[in-house]
Amino acid sequence: MHKSSSFFLLFFGILCLGLQFESLHSVFIWNRSHIFFGQWWRILTGHFIHSNYFHLGMNLLGLLVIHRLFKEEFSSLFVSSLFVLVFLMSIAIGICLIFFTSMTTYFGLSGLLHGLFGYFSLKKTFRNCLEGLFLVSFSVIKGILEYIYGASELISRIIGAHIAVEAHLLGLSLGLIFSSIEFFAKNKHLSISKEKE
Repeated sequence: MHKSSSFFLLFFGILCLGLQFESLHSVFIWNRSHIFFGQWWRILTGHFIHSNYFHLGMNLLGLLVIHRLFKEEFSSLFVSSLFVLVFLMSIAIGICLIFFTSMTTYFGLSGLLHGLFGYFSLKKTFRNCLEGLFLVSFSVIKGILEYIYGASELISRIIGAHIAVEAHLLGLSLGLIFSSIEFFAKNKHLSISKEKE
């Protein structure tokens, strides 16, 4: 495993575990009314709070699966770039939840995980990898079906919380947008550099 990837995974594992104390939930959970009253940090921190240890374990396992699926894409980024990506995506999802949903509270990595999945799937697709195109198609179909028909009631009971399918779809959409912006920005930069030569 690439050193930057190892540090990234370890950091978020420790961060989420450290925030798992119930006394911290009320301070860091994404809460619409508290955000409106000026507690802006919740836009970011809500992603790292979980309803219980099963919820936490399931999301950390999801992060590991994403890392395994996109090992090459992960290792091509500096650890600082990974942190910036997560920071920007977390903020974007947190803000979009305010404007595009009626949710009052939100917690968990799942929205961010869907964002990372979308981002790395499209990044793989832009490298002319057929697997990337399949993963993008799968994630879009899964996101739409989940939004229309709802998520698994069994998983919802196990984690003791409503599964935020809205956050999943928003995260996926933002991941695809982030990846597209990066791709076209790099291509534009390359074309400008070639013109100057």
